[in-house]
Amino acid sequence: VMRAFLGILRRELLASFATPLAGVALGAFSLVTALLFWLELLGFEVQQQRAMAIGDPAILALLDFNDLLIGSTLLHAQVLLIFVVPVLTMRLFAEEQQRGTLDFLLAAPVRGSVIVAAKLASMAVFMAIACALLLIYPALLALLGRSVVEGDGVVDWGQALCGVAGVLATGLLYSALGLAVSAGTSSPAAAALVTALVLVALWFLGSASGGVPGDGGAMLSWLAPASHLERGVRGVLSLGDVVYFVTGIVALALAAVSLVESRRRA
Repeated sequence: VMRAFLGILRRELLASFATPLAGVALGAFSLVTALLFWLELLGFEVQQQRAMAIGDPAILALLDFNDLLIGSTLLHAQVLLIFVVPVLTMRLFAEEQQRGTLDFLLAAPVRGSVIVAAKLASMAVFMAIACALLLIYPALLALLGRSVVEGDGVVDWGQALCGVAGVLATGLLYSALGLAVSAGTSSPAAAALVTALVLVALWFLGSASGGVPGDGGAMLSWLAPASHLERGVRGVLSLGDVVYFVTGIVALALAAVSLVESRRRA
């Protein structure tokens, strides 16, 4: 089983990184997040200058690198994943079906769970690289930044790492969703479109929850990945959020396994 898993994983990584797709996706992700970080930094400097002109210690204390710069950049990053993930996951099954190589994979004596796990692991590698690149921003602030309030640290690394881990978990959840959608269709374009639409709908749930009173609003907020990520970005590690991401990833992966096995029986 492990040999089959590693063989499929190696095959997926070669298919991703031997072509421009993964490189272009990583490059676009890094470029846009860098631009957003720069814009956030410019806005932070304006707020800092205004606060220092007023000279109010309470206002100065609110100017926190971790919340206003790193946290904001990480929240923007997960929005970018909504558009990056569908392009990458559409090829996992749907594009293979279109190229005619999926039939050979399904004909091999390998369980569907192994195939899905290997393909999801290949996406995990991509997400890990993308999240490692996000660590550049707190590193730059720690190296070049200066605390507004004397005696305070520039970067809270615990909060930064918790936030990056939240982005990684969100990316894996999005990948599992895209994997399941790709396993259920033979059209790469349709797989990418459906995945993107579902991810956009999940993103809007957090905003829509504020307009729904009572338990309905709480349920919508719980379903929205951004609601769980926001706590991680603030440095709050919640067991409920961990359960949300693990349960969602496992459930979607099992759905993908069921769809792969149904393709094999067809």
